[in-house]
Amino acid sequence: MTHQYDVERPLEGLREEALVEAVEGAAVGIGRAEALKELARRRSPRAAVVLSAVLLDDAVPADVRAVAAVEAGKQVAPGSEPALVAALGSGPSLVVRRAAEALGRIGGREALQVLRAVRTHEDEPEVARAVSFARSLISYRLGLGSDLVETPGTADMLELDDPVDVQGEPVAPNAVEQMAPQYRLEVPSVPLSLQGALQLRCGANEFLVLPQQAVADPGARNAVVAVVLKRAQSLGYFALHLYILSHPRDERTLAVSGVRPDGTVTHAGEMLLGAREHPFRIRALDTPYGPPVDIQGHIDFASQRIVLTKALVNRRLSRSQRRGQVPTKLRIG
Repeated sequence: MTHQYDVERPLEGLREEALVEAVEGAAVGIGRAEALKELARRRSPRAAVVLSAVLLDDAVPADVRAVAAVEAGKQVAPGSEPALVAALGSGPSLVVRRAAEALGRIGGREALQVLRAVRTHEDEPEVARAVSFARSLISYRLGLGSDLVETPGTADMLELDDPVDVQGEPVAPNAVEQMAPQYRLEVPSVPLSLQGALQLRCGANEFLVLPQQAVADPGARNAVVAVVLKRAQSLGYFALHLYILSHPRDERTLAVSGVRPDGTVTHAGEMLLGAREHPFRIRALDTPYGPPVDIQGHIDFASQRIVLTKALVNRRLSRSQRRGQVPTKLRIG
């Protein structure tokens, strides 16, 4: 069987100059968006300049500018943040959404202030959620204590009715580099610990859990505790699946949330502050995005290690669980 990732990438053999010409629309037969992605994938020194130029050019189609925003959010480079900030105020909805998501990944305090001033986009919920979560993600990355993610109560959590064990085991740092060499592009501004990596398998699904390198005083600040990468079977690489966020709930307890890159909160729970090891429990919320889960264990922030003591997942979606919308056929005439 031939998979998509087994086929040679058609743009790999092109010179960098040819890719730049394609981005500028001067090459025949090469898509501008595909050329942008390839240029960024190569980590070319010219990539940041080209991406910023595309972002700032109102004459470039919105879908190409959106690709530039996504790629700009995969690496911290001079000029990327100002270009993304400018796109927030001058781009169409798709560009604003992708620029906000990118700023959540790499932006700092100045980007946070700009995001707070962006109009609400009440008639565009996906854009509004992207802007709101970008503010939260910056705050959690920097430990600012603001723009906290709302944590649902236990009534919103799914119960398991047909559970199976999730198999988890530690992964050596060199194995992580081989399995997911692009992880830095998925999470460019969160320092992750490969020493504490966990690999989880559940049926055909495979995940990598990477804790943050150093969470200083979790009882006093919000933080990105870890990230979860999921193997995209059709593409053959691990992509960002969830941010695991925490913030103080009271003197002894942290609220914990699992949030998808688009800002959808899909998991929630809590963590108890201990002398060294901090026990936690996290469960799935009633969303259409996955079956019920119940994950328990403890984390040692000093050694940056997560130990699972119980990991269960339902074989299928719960009977009472919300389902996603089913696409309807477009009728012509």
